[in-house]
Amino acid sequence: MASDPSCCKCLDITQFFFDIDYLPARRLFKDNNRNILLRQHAVSVIAKVTKKYYPDAYVPYLAMNYFDRFLCYYDTTHVEGLTNTEKVCLIALSCYTLSVNMRTTSFLLRDLLIDLHRDVELNWISHYMVTTMQHRIKEKLNKKMKPVTAFWFLDHFYAHFKLLGLKLRSINEIIVQAQGEHTFVDFMPTEIAFSACVAAATIAHPLKELPEDINNMIRNDIIGYKVKEIVKKMIELCGRMSIEVAAEDIEAENRSLAKGDRKGNEAKNVEELQPQMERAISNIEPRKHMNFELKWETDVQPLEEDTDVPTLEEEIEHSQPRESTAISFRIPGTGKNINLGCCGCNIS
Repeated sequence: MASDPSCCKCLDITQFFFDIDYLPARRLFKDNNRNILLRQHAVSVIAKVTKKYYPDAYVPYLAMNYFDRFLCYYDTTHVEGLTNTEKVCLIALSCYTLSVNMRTTSFLLRDLLIDLHRDVELNWISHYMVTTMQHRIKEKLNKKMKPVTAFWFLDHFYAHFKLLGLKLRSINEIIVQAQGEHTFVDFMPTEIAFSACVAAATIAHPLKELPEDINNMIRNDIIGYKVKEIVKKMIELCGRMSIEVAAEDIEAENRSLAKGDRKGNEAKNVEELQPQMERAISNIEPRKHMNFELKWETDVQPLEEDTDVPTLEEEIEHSQPRESTAISFRIPGTGKNINLGCCGCNIS
């Protein structure tokens, strides 16, 4: 289907339906400070491990999808660990290793743990603990380890924005960096993909009017308000994280093409740029333009530790002497009592 600015169907992001098993529950982090803190710590752990071990931006992106979905279905208090922080660390690391396994066949958990044992925060985690947690995560996610993500739809939407000279790497980075923020979790993958393109176009061409088909989607009565909200958040994110969004010089490129076979090149370009609805959904993971620095937050607020399990010091400090159970008998003819109890006996 060719791009038709008058119908807006090529960019209709409401036409796709998703299996909810592939997505986190809606409003998972809405007014839930505990879940937000848990996620922030998971983001921090995954970001630290990514920078040290496997600098592929899609790995942490996928790992956080696993974490968000797992958090919907499982009570973290049942996870192994003495504190909430340790529990989240174990879940996050297990999600990360599952994600790496989906990305490469050369990953060895043993090697990663050897490296991580130099880190005081993670040196208590064993191979058995991670593999056990991995199994639990897979079980709760119904073994659906290839979730529907924004990247499934990016090629389709990007075709509408490529004429603006936007670099795919910039859009990829916006999507990945947004995954580190809980405020984007509630939005659908199509909304994230399209909005990332709009945000990049707005930053790269602040004074330029967007093409009509794109503007029609932004003004859509059903979904337009969401797109505007996401775009606003993404533009703010780019400013805060110093994400570079630049556009190529399309005019110079067109002049270069004009020197060659104009008809042949134009026909080729039209074929490449026309969005195809049958190609809109692609479960092929992005392999190119993912080698940028992950800028997720690593300094997070401490978690409130469990208060229902007192420490040894607290038990000693607050322990009370056990009341003894004693039975008193009078000794006939003596006027004295014999007291029998758990601590012995005495005569009074």
